[in-house]
Amino acid sequence: SYSFCTLLVHMSGYSRLHPADAFKDATGEKDDSVVQRYLRKNPRVDDAVLKYINDRSGHVLWESIDPLTHHNVPYPRDICDKLERSYRGDRRRVIYSLGGVGHFSIDVEAMKQFNATGGCRAVRRVSRSPASPSTPTTPGSVFSALSSPASPFVSTPSFSSPLGLFQRSAPSFSPPEAPRPKTRPDYAHVMKLIDDVTRVPCELIADADKAMPPAFLVPKVAQDAVLAVYEEILARYKRDRWCRSKFGYAPGDDANLDSAVEGKVPDYFANVRGESIYRRKVLSLLGLRNLVVKGAEVFQELRNKAFCGDTSLYGPHEGINKMKYFTGNAVDLDTLVLRCTETAILEQVNRDNKAAGLPTYGSGSDFGRSRQAQDMAYESAEFHIQQFLRRLHYSRDEQRRRRIDLVRNYDIPVATDNTRRGKWPLWQYVNCDGRVNTFHVNVPDMADVYGALLVAPWHAARAYCHIMARYSGDKQDEMLRRFYDDCIADTCFNAKWKSIEAFCKDLKENGSINDVLAKLHMEHQDALNCIIDEVGDDDERYAAETIRFTCELVAKKGLRGLDSKGNDVLITPAMVQEWVKKTM
Repeated sequence: SYSFCTLLVHMSGYSRLHPADAFKDATGEKDDSVVQRYLRKNPRVDDAVLKYINDRSGHVLWESIDPLTHHNVPYPRDICDKLERSYRGDRRRVIYSLGGVGHFSIDVEAMKQFNATGGCRAVRRVSRSPASPSTPTTPGSVFSALSSPASPFVSTPSFSSPLGLFQRSAPSFSPPEAPRPKTRPDYAHVMKLIDDVTRVPCELIADADKAMPPAFLVPKVAQDAVLAVYEEILARYKRDRWCRSKFGYAPGDDANLDSAVEGKVPDYFANVRGESIYRRKVLSLLGLRNLVVKGAEVFQELRNKAFCGDTSLYGPHEGINKMKYFTGNAVDLDTLVLRCTETAILEQVNRDNKAAGLPTYGSGSDFGRSRQAQDMAYESAEFHIQQFLRRLHYSRDEQRRRRIDLVRNYDIPVATDNTRRGKWPLWQYVNCDGRVNTFHVNVPDMADVYGALLVAPWHAARAYCHIMARYSGDKQDEMLRRFYDDCIADTCFNAKWKSIEAFCKDLKENGSINDVLAKLHMEHQDALNCIIDEVGDDDERYAAETIRFTCELVAKKGLRGLDSKGNDVLITPAMVQEWVKKTM
């Protein structure tokens, strides 16, 4: 597939090349007829390149990250295209309007979105490959079409539509198994098992159009290996004095650490008084461990009910209720689309309304009762429902039964507690004192569902294995403390799996050739600035001088780094040259 890194290396040279040469240089396309076809339809080179990339690599998705809910909020398609053009071109800020009022600016250089008051949130760019019409079943693949009886909780759908399974009775609930025997993990081998298990779920997270297999099966050998890793994780956490001090340990907080696999995990909530972070991390680890065994089962049962958030549709030990039993928490099956009581949003709306001569609001409650808030909620809800339907192609009748047949009639139901979740396409939640006023749409972010149930329990164990296999001594102790602090979050699963993925990404990059060279340049920034002052706008000379300077430093220090296969290698001049060209 096309490498986006190659494109970014060459974009800065457009102005000096013939359009056809620039197109070939940026895309790697060698067929002159293809080049001319794209340039005829798109006279500007950057437009032609963007069209070529979208055709071959799928649409690039841009998202902002809500700092309060940690949800990824996709931008509309037209904004995504503007952001991508800016990202590949002059890197100018992109301005867009929220719900018809107000203006927000997105800085693709800093990857942040700013409001008028200077408040910001992170932005990320997600490259997706083209959808395939079907997901082939590979012999030996652990995530494959269900072809044999699995556990008591997984059963083959009787027909294609998951809506038809709403009335299926819950499977019988089996008692917890006895604790598995302790074994010393082979970390490298366990990491390979985990990569195989999580391959398809990770592909589904990255590609919204990828077909979901009929069911997910996990080999028992992989489960047993990862459960052994969790026993070690829990034992180390229990005896680590730094963790006790850092996370506010109190006597009795470790009472659950010796719980059996598949045992009930007590309920917990983030930021609740009277409950230490230490205890919540204990419960988080126990829940992740249980999902190694139960995650695929829970996913299948949620899928049988079309991922509906109405808990009354599930048996007491089925679907979302089963997840709460085995983890003490759950993944949200609805999406927050507007927080009326968020100060930044209210101030921005009032500022823009005042400039436009429209009414302003004295409080979040006043705003929540307005037609303007309803319009904004409807607009966002319609987008999220369409995103959900891209993955699960329901008929109009199925959408009605799933309660996502949204009609903009401005008669939005109001809920005052969590028991009403999942009963309407769109609803407003207002708590008893009015301090919370939010709108929710009745579809989940499917990336959260995949991530929480099918990726998080495995990747948390992989992060631990990575540390144990790669580091030793004081450095290993330091990385393990980071693991317990940054990787294991005491939050809901929508945020928990994202913390695990972010930590795994940092682990992968830490000590890599790119990481070593980037840190080297940060250390010698003043010298590099002198090179810029000396060569001016001569990019070729700047590249040559930077490569020469970097190679001298690398040779003098004898620097080493991890290559793409994880091998510790001596950094060569060729590696320096490749890295410098990629980063220019």
